[in-house]
Amino acid sequence: MEKTDQKLEQSKERVESSGKYFLKSLKDLGSQVMNLREGMDVKGTVEGIKKDVEFNGYNVWILICSIFIASLGLNTNSTAVIIGAMLISPLMGPILGIGLAIGTNDFRLLVKSLKNFAVMIVVSLITSALYFLIFPSYEVQSEILARTRPTILDVLVAIFGGSAGIIAGSRKEKTNVIPGVAIATALMPPLCTAGFGLATFNFQYLFGAFYLFTLNSVFICLTTYLFIRYFRFPIKQFVDASREKKVKQWITIFVILVVVPSAWVFLGVLKESYFKGKAKNYIAEKIQTLDTQILKTQASYSDSTNIIEVFVLGEPIPSDKITELQAALVDYGLKGTFLVENTELVVHQNQNDTEKLTGMISELETKFLKNSYEENVHIIESQKKRIADLEKQSLNTDTLLLKQIKKELAIEYPWVSSIGLSSLILAQDSVLSKKEVISYKFENSKKITPKQIQKFQDFVRIRLSKPNAVFFKMD
Repeated sequence: MEKTDQKLEQSKERVESSGKYFLKSLKDLGSQVMNLREGMDVKGTVEGIKKDVEFNGYNVWILICSIFIASLGLNTNSTAVIIGAMLISPLMGPILGIGLAIGTNDFRLLVKSLKNFAVMIVVSLITSALYFLIFPSYEVQSEILARTRPTILDVLVAIFGGSAGIIAGSRKEKTNVIPGVAIATALMPPLCTAGFGLATFNFQYLFGAFYLFTLNSVFICLTTYLFIRYFRFPIKQFVDASREKKVKQWITIFVILVVVPSAWVFLGVLKESYFKGKAKNYIAEKIQTLDTQILKTQASYSDSTNIIEVFVLGEPIPSDKITELQAALVDYGLKGTFLVENTELVVHQNQNDTEKLTGMISELETKFLKNSYEENVHIIESQKKRIADLEKQSLNTDTLLLKQIKKELAIEYPWVSSIGLSSLILAQDSVLSKKEVISYKFENSKKITPKQIQKFQDFVRIRLSKPNAVFFKMD
């Protein structure tokens, strides 16, 4: 019995030992795979970022060129052109420099990065504004509209894009991540959109786009700062203790001035994104399923009270049903939560809001007519292009055939010096008709008999597959 207990105890110990070994191995593997500090080049990273902070000479012209390219892409609604502009833009340098300066207490680098960053912004705004003044955009393209208001996705892209940038930049072996970060964080397009707003005096676009650019820049700075501290980059030491204290105070004040508004902005963007997601579900599941014809629904976000508007064209919704829909706002997280404190449901029906419904119907009719017109224009343009292509194809075919026929005529009818083919539009009794005309010219025409001419014409009609063609003799 004792031997059995001992064996069980030994087996238990072996299992526990194996389990601990397995967990330790798993932990070591995770540490090895996820280790960010391995392969770092601290000195090279610091030197590289400081070098990219510089903004003079060729960097200025590269920025101006990239701004022009991005503005052209926004004007023509070309995503490919915008991506090309983001790849050559030097805007990331000063932003990473600010993050490095805060993380290493380098006040001189911070001042230099902020100064160059401000100059870059001014140059970019002036350049893009000049472009849109010289080449105005008469229609606001979707690429411009997409950069006029930040969303939670823009914030997340800035955070993870900035993280990828500093992680890749800190490696001894450089990768192709930095160009991808430049594209993902999309600093250039919103700055050009702000220039568009400045050129057109559209301050909503100006401030909205610049707000998005600032938000992206701030979160790239913050992620850079956090990773610099995590990587334990050496903090700048000062001989004078009082100067070191003063520098740290200034940097702390700067961080507070940047972080607090950014946190507030992030919370606002998060609230708006949360509201729109919940409102979309609420409208799809509670409003669109009603037994009446819904003309339109719209959800409007506000810092105080959000509004979901429903425009009813069919049978009016009963008051008890409206009360039930209002109560359901709580169930969908649209009322009484931290992210959405209050939402009101406003129902516009025939009996109580005729004027607003009439305006909505008129707006939809205008939009429908505009879409129909644009669709018809597109169809007509497509047909014109198709006809032109067919005519060109026919012309090329006829040209090749005429060349071949001329060679054959040189053997059978050597007295034919030239031959041509054209189309003639005839107007007779207000009726238009199209005739194929074959023009020709003879050498020594006096020696040619009418029978030979008829034989020549029959031959050409057959070879060109144009039995009704009219012949015209050139002098």
